[in-house]
Amino acid sequence: MTPVATKKPEGKARYIWKFGILNWALPFYLLFMVMESFAMHRRHELTPSNLAQAALYALVLWLITGWVLGTIFWHRFRKNSKNSSDEGN
Repeated sequence: MTPVATKKPEGKARYIWKFGILNWALPFYLLFMVMESFAMHRRHELTPSNLAQAALYALVLWLITGWVLGTIFWHRFRKNSKNSSDEGN
């Protein structure tokens, strides 16, 4: 899900947080944790400590993934906005 930006964002960090982490990584983290809790329950491993450990590891993983994707989205957005401004001239 690559965001379609119609105006220039306030900055790179905000763009990464908005599109990479909040719009992409957070929903997938929540979905993953729901699925992981069902899997742990099925394997009879669902304890508060196991769930907390899995949540911490997954949070770090998804935050890093969201940051990487947000950075890729940012560079793609900058490239596309530069190309469209060049075409307008």
